[in-house]
Amino acid sequence: MRGIGLACAIAALAANGSVLAQSPAGNTSSGLRVATTICGNCHQVTPTMPPSAVRSPSFADIASRPTTTALSLKQFLRSNHSRMPRFILSRADTDDVVAYILSIKPR
Repeated sequence: MRGIGLACAIAALAANGSVLAQSPAGNTSSGLRVATTICGNCHQVTPTMPPSAVRSPSFADIASRPTTTALSLKQFLRSNHSRMPRFILSRADTDDVVAYILSIKPR
């Protein structure tokens, strides 16, 4: 009986872990559209876009950083940065851009 309880506890933790590891709320297609429109002047949003003349990291470079998570991206997008224009994204647009960036993160 004790083994069954332990197995259930492990299964519950594993299930919670998989929920936490899921992609954030957001639509990747909308995120690509928003990123291309708003961020594309300074960032190479997709590999097929020509690199920007501005020295901004590509979205692929941002996505490949080990520190890139939904939380870190949301914090970055909501804070002021001296080198970035002061764009104000809606919560939905932020979620979409974050979902897009995480969708191109190497696995």
